[in-house]
Amino acid sequence: MKKNDVLVIGGGFSGLLAAIAVAKKGKAVTLLRFGLGTFEIGGGLVDLMAYPNDNRPCRTPAEGIQQLSPEHPYTKLGLPLIKKAVEFFLNLTKEAGYEYEGSTTQALHWVPTAVGTMKPTGLYSKTFTGEILKNAKTIYLVDFKGLKDYYAKMTEQNLKKHWGEDKDYKIVTVDPHMEEAIGGRDIMTMDIARWIDTKEGLEECTKQLKAVIKPGAAIVLPQVLGTRPDYTPYTFLKTELQCDITETLCIPPSMSGMRLSKMLHDCARKYGVKIIEQAKATGSVIRDGRCEAVLVNGVGKEHTYYADHFILATGGFYGSGLYAPSAKKGTEPIFNLPVNLSAGEETWANLDLFSDKKQPFAQVGIAVDPEMRPIDKKGQCILKNVFVTGRNLSGYDFSFEKSGNGVALVSAYQAAASVLEVK
Repeated sequence: MKKNDVLVIGGGFSGLLAAIAVAKKGKAVTLLRFGLGTFEIGGGLVDLMAYPNDNRPCRTPAEGIQQLSPEHPYTKLGLPLIKKAVEFFLNLTKEAGYEYEGSTTQALHWVPTAVGTMKPTGLYSKTFTGEILKNAKTIYLVDFKGLKDYYAKMTEQNLKKHWGEDKDYKIVTVDPHMEEAIGGRDIMTMDIARWIDTKEGLEECTKQLKAVIKPGAAIVLPQVLGTRPDYTPYTFLKTELQCDITETLCIPPSMSGMRLSKMLHDCARKYGVKIIEQAKATGSVIRDGRCEAVLVNGVGKEHTYYADHFILATGGFYGSGLYAPSAKKGTEPIFNLPVNLSAGEETWANLDLFSDKKQPFAQVGIAVDPEMRPIDKKGQCILKNVFVTGRNLSGYDFSFEKSGNGVALVSAYQAAASVLEVK
């Protein structure tokens, strides 16, 4: 089989970004994936850092990053590199016509959720403008007839707790008239988003809202402003209604996550990344501290993929990127890389459900050097041409910190840079 310059294993956020970053520099890149990552269950946001050590949010992501332990991936990579990675991503979205906003030095951006709470993030699409609620005198909460798992009344109640009772909250229901079209099943945000993708759907939705909404208000919608990575529905509604608009984070499937996924896949294809579907990597060929090839179970038979460099982006335990056959041993199954399980299961978890401390088990993963190469307990490089990114890494609790896609982005950027620098 033809040898690649770079083989990326994993097709989630981190894997796609690493592949794009390398391919933009003219390298031949093949991406192997078995699944679609977490796009459909994520919010389409890039959380950089909100809670570095406890339940008190930092003022800016950069401020929080400077408080982290030496073992954290961000600390190993350094703030200057993190800023370059963020700039790379923002430029990529701008180039694709689906521009994101935010930075490491701006104050945390707070996004409304479907239940009316506010969630901090770092980089976000323009449809998440939670700050409009602060000064709005009137807030319209838009519901859709038959929409499953979105409760505007609950959203209203919790927004009142956060922003105060002195605002005028009003619930408006749009009827998409789609019960027969979808065969009587529950209506999901994806159905509404596809309806709004159409000219007729967008115009009908706007017409119904225009009949009851007065200009100058703030409008809160579930994630339904289209399935494509562009701002056409958002801009059209905002202009026609003369109101500020924000989407909320919703339960899966995440339309914002799917927009981000499509944008990145479009970019990957543009720069010539070859994507192999249903390719489950099962092992590797190692010689003299370097990987020569990866073994892959395809449709019906095993394939061997050769490359000069390999980027591992297969995720953590939930995504089968890491494996613990027993309480005493953890491993990464493709390259047999060590996973830093601490002795004694009783130390793995903080048993307080709503704790102000990170979970030890969440910080389990593969230790790396600043170039993202895997290292052993003595800090020695294990494989010189393998680079590890995203949830495979040890040293951080993405859920507690609100740093998941941020670490995925920055580690992917550094892995790509390391590949390009290696002679």
